[in-house]
Amino acid sequence: MVMALGTYLARSVPMAMTSRRALPPRFVDWLDSVAPAVLGALLAPALFTVNGHLVPPWQNPAFWAAVPSALVAVWKRHLALTLVVGVGTYAVLTWLMT
Repeated sequence: MVMALGTYLARSVPMAMTSRRALPPRFVDWLDSVAPAVLGALLAPALFTVNGHLVPPWQNPAFWAAVPSALVAVWKRHLALTLVVGVGTYAVLTWLMT
């Protein structure tokens, strides 16, 4: 219950404080870049390391599975299809590389 309250407060207090006034354009631009930066920070270790060790991309199935996944995501804009392509590609590549 305490965790739920903490999550609720962490999300609702900033929203309540900024809902009645306009944010500076520069701050809005900065906020627009936060999500891609976080996504990149989460993806980079998965795409370039295996078990915490840096490996060449051609030896990492996650790197190669990300390529068709990214193409499908940009082309179709369909989350479920992107997930199916990514997981399927990763499964096939992992099977082929072992």
